[in-house]
Amino acid sequence: MSYCNIGDSPKVYFKFNGQSKQIYSSKESPIDVSMTDYSTYGANFSSTGYRINVYSTNNFQYVNLTVRNYQIVDNGAGSDPIFRYTLYVQYCNSDVLEAVFAVNPSTLTTHNDASCPTTKPDIRKSKLEIKKAGTSTIIFTTEGDYPGSFEVACADCPAGTCRCESDSYPGYCCQDCASLASQVRQIKNTVQIVNSKGKVKYG
Repeated sequence: MSYCNIGDSPKVYFKFNGQSKQIYSSKESPIDVSMTDYSTYGANFSSTGYRINVYSTNNFQYVNLTVRNYQIVDNGAGSDPIFRYTLYVQYCNSDVLEAVFAVNPSTLTTHNDASCPTTKPDIRKSKLEIKKAGTSTIIFTTEGDYPGSFEVACADCPAGTCRCESDSYPGYCCQDCASLASQVRQIKNTVQIVNSKGKVKYG
């Protein structure tokens, strides 16, 4: 998604799980900003497992396997056609991918009618990526523990926040406007209650 206009000085406020909020100041504007999540085990990983069905080119038959994860490796066009693609799988009782046999990648299908007897927690990460708007040029990227979140300010503070002076860098902080307004109302109500009881006198 694109943020800000030409001439703005965008600031991206981002945070990952277990970390404090950080700021990236961009010299480019407008910018495209995205936060994506992924499994450290790869796109095919499942905590509960599933069944794959694939044709084995060296066994000359279709094979069913119950796995948590799989990967197909291309050994190169110069290899024997029968052994060009190797299937690696993570079995239910294993923590690693291991080679099993050669396969035809186009025949592999996944099915949810089988699962592992135990679950294995997924480890997820979040990735922040900032690009020059409308291009594939990455100007900043970083990642951390899931979940991640971000806000973009085309001025000093993101929408919905108020700028407050601060002694620490960058010399100001951004506070939630709704929260500040609520605190002001509470103080006002307290003063009104005290005044109504005659406990505050002026002059």
